[in-house]
Amino acid sequence: MLQQLETEVEQSRLLLTSYWKGLKRVALHEYQETWVRYRRDWQIITRRKVRANNPFRTDLVQSLSLLFPERLRLLHKLASDKVMTSKDRWLAMEDLYRLCTRDLSVLYLPGFLETMNRCLKWRYIG
Repeated sequence: MLQQLETEVEQSRLLLTSYWKGLKRVALHEYQETWVRYRRDWQIITRRKVRANNPFRTDLVQSLSLLFPERLRLLHKLASDKVMTSKDRWLAMEDLYRLCTRDLSVLYLPGFLETMNRCLKWRYIG
């Protein structure tokens, strides 16, 4: 009797799980269709002249890479699927250290570097 009750509970649980997965699949499909329709309408209305909001702010990251060349070097090293050599790992660690310890109260133009907290001196950093 107890085992029969356990099998019925397990069957009910399986039915509930399959029903839940079906609802989730239908809701996801409806969301995808709605999103595609909205996106297509938006592109037609704006005649593709207005860019969508970029949630990742890649334009800001590109600008920061000009101010902080270490960011750009780290980006290329971390995005690569090649195995890094020991020298590359040390250079990446140096770039990461510079990013973490840099005084960000003043931003210097690319190519300029602080010298003894007194004046700017031209020096190629990249």
